Amino acid sequence: MLVASGAHRAPGRRLLRPFAVLVALALLFGLGAAGPNPTTVSAATGPKVAIIVGPNGSKTAENRDRANAAAAEALRYTSNVVKVYSPSATWARVMSAMSGASIIVYFGRGKGYPSPYSSTLRQSTEDGFGLNPVAGQGNETTRYYGEAYIRQVALAPNALVLLHPAAYAPGASEPGRAGPSLSVARKRVDNYGAGFLAVGAGAVIAETNKYVAVYYIRRVFTADTTVNAIWTAAPTRHGHVSGFVSSRTGGAVGRTDPVHTSSGFTRSVVGRLATLTTSMVRGGIAVVAPPPAPTPTKTITVGPGKIGITIKSSNVTLDGYKITGPQATSFNSGEIGIYVTGTASAPLHNIVIRNCYIGKFGNGAIILQYVDSFTIENCTIEDTVYAGIRVVSGKNGVIRYNTVRRTGVVGYQANEMNSYGIVLTDFGGAQTTQVKILSNVVEDVPQWHGIDVHGGTWITINGNVVKRANRAIFLTTSSNGRSASDLTVSGNVLSEPTPRVDMLNNYPYNELGITIYNADRVTGTGNHFDGWPKFQEINSEGGSSGVSITGSVITNSK
Repeated sequence: MLVASGAHRAPGRRLLRPFAVLVALALLFGLGAAGPNPTTVSAATGPKVAIIVGPNGSKTAENRDRANAAAAEALRYTSNVVKVYSPSATWARVMSAMSGASIIVYFGRGKGYPSPYSSTLRQSTEDGFGLNPVAGQGNETTRYYGEAYIRQVALAPNALVLLHPAAYAPGASEPGRAGPSLSVARKRVDNYGAGFLAVGAGAVIAETNKYVAVYYIRRVFTADTTVNAIWTAAPTRHGHVSGFVSSRTGGAVGRTDPVHTSSGFTRSVVGRLATLTTSMVRGGIAVVAPPPAPTPTKTITVGPGKIGITIKSSNVTLDGYKITGPQATSFNSGEIGIYVTGTASAPLHNIVIRNCYIGKFGNGAIILQYVDSFTIENCTIEDTVYAGIRVVSGKNGVIRYNTVRRTGVVGYQANEMNSYGIVLTDFGGAQTTQVKILSNVVEDVPQWHGIDVHGGTWITINGNVVKRANRAIFLTTSSNGRSASDLTVSGNVLSEPTPRVDMLNNYPYNELGITIYNADRVTGTGNHFDGWPKFQEINSEGGSSGVSITGSVITNSK
């Protein structure tokens, strides 16, 4: 019998009343964090791309990961890529990196104007970068180099600047402070762009979502269109665009696109938008053919009650498979797309599953048990009865950039009403530990949990989108009662909750955003809750301790 086949009851289903609320209302602040990475310069061929990571305490490591992804994308089109990362991101090094750059990407803290701290614009410290005052002294101390410093740099003509702090640059406030009015947000956008536009930039784009930098770099090099068009069509768009004429820069206009008509300022653009094209940003070089989207090249069709691929050895990579199962309307424990199985005494190592499509399985799409060191990325998973991705007693893993759709929409009744988009558990064995769940989209888990941790330790759940789940993120004990602990939950967007009913279709279950049930040391910031019942956004009960979820955005409560 497969370990993956058993029904998994969640103790959280007993939580049928409102819980204590640990919500601090504020707007999103940039996620970032630590780790040395010295300046590197590639051979000067093609437009120059400068990628900068400022110090941001414990968040610098995530910023560095996002910067590395942006650098990898840029290197597809030009070898002239310069990286300057904290703790070596001093002003002198950043200024050198920016000189002559056609694209500048910054990940770090923001400080702008208007602000609560002064009644006048301070160009020495506001509307620029937060950098290391001295190289090699860690990621905690930040010195702000404002507009006056930016005006010392000579950018390439018509350069594009991408800013990824959450405060000020797109109009937003800092965490814990009230959101600005539309007029204040516009002033912040205008001021933040002024220094860059004065020294050659054609446009300045600010996004709280750091993952979208790759999109902008790709579109600049692979499309002949306007910068305004790629900003308008970005995957982060909200559809609430309004414009203004810049008062700081002649001939420039700005646009904001908040979560709602006049609140939730997460993205903006300011510059010479009427004329600026991607060709101008590239300096007139020809458009580059975009890299092909990953498409499955190996097709497997699986019969009833069968497993598509079983892995029982280490150092295996599955890349580009299309695995289609027989059905997704009734629970069948034997129907699994990819089943990776080690043992407690001999766990598997170095398992990679990427660029795969897996759909229509009566149990799960991807199930791993006893695997130490694994990556699941860029996969599309659809129509499973029990779980999209399930990790049992796993260690040292990354689950990122996947789309998981329609889990447990039908058929869940036969499995004790359990269904999970992504679930980390132990099923009585070793606790799952040191796993990162990053930037996944989980949609339509109407009967249970979008992302679930049963007894896991040192788990990171950051930057995910969960839509139409009964309970978006659930952190609880393992099957034998061991507490989950040392969990980080930040920057997730949780929306459109669905009411769950029992098998007789007559008993509604609570719709819960983030639930902490008998878990210890749970921290996070910058999560966005849209459409949840009031006071059900964050719930902590059942013996939990050390819980601190702050800096949340709550909209459209019901």
